[in-house]
This record gives sequence, C-alpha cells and structure tokens, in this order.
Amino acid sequence: MYAHTGFKVYSLTFNALQLNGVHLSQFLDGRPEVRNWITIFPGQFLIVSNHNAGMLTEVLRGFFASELMLLAEILPGNATGWMPQAIWDFINNPAPSGYDFSSRPNGLASVFNINKPIPPANLLSPLK
Repeated sequence: MYAHTGFKVYSLTFNALQLNGVHLSQFLDGRPEVRNWITIFPGQFLIVSNHNAGMLTEVLRGFFASELMLLAEILPGNATGWMPQAIWDFINNPAPSGYDFSSRPNGLASVFNINKPIPPANLLSPLK
C-alpha cells in the first residue's frame, strides 16, 4: 500500500525515437490529472496521479494520438531494480508536486535533458 493514500505511480513507456520527450513533459505539466512526474530514461516517465490507468490513457491519447505507448501502475514492494534512492522514494511515497495548476509553467524542458542519460549523482528530486 502506498504511504500517501489516494496517489498512484504509473510507468509511461514510449518510443523516444518517434516522440519528443520534452514535448511530452510540457503536455504532462499542463494536465491536472498528472500531479507529479520524473524521468531518468529516454522513452519513460514515472507519473503520479490519483486517477486510474484507464482515465490517464484517455488523457494521454491527446498527446500520443496513434503512437504506441504503455502505461502500467507500479505497486510499492512489487518493483525491483537498481535505482537511486530518490527514485524509490518517488515510487514508494507518491505525492503531488505542490504546484498550483492554475499557474503551472508551460514545461520543464530546460530542467530535464531527455536526450542524454542523467548520471545518478545528478538526479533531480521530485518536483516540490
């Protein structure tokens, strides 16, 4: 069970050779259904939402149109791998970014360089 009741974490996977991750980040920033997100791999975002996967898929169709994508909920304690602690905290304690959606910026393209891997020592914390 998530530590922060009501919020879930989803893994959104897409073809980074076909879709621009910077444009996707701007799209996510403009969606109130998406309460927080982080990315460390090209073609993949972790998204925090209090909506179910079906609802988010419908929202994402507005961006993806006919492109392929996969959206899957990540259950705490049901995922494993080698990630920096900040990523595990993001997954195990999903929370909104704290941004006021009425004044949310158009995008965080300058913050996340999606075309290059981010070294673990340089990972950004979830939005606060």
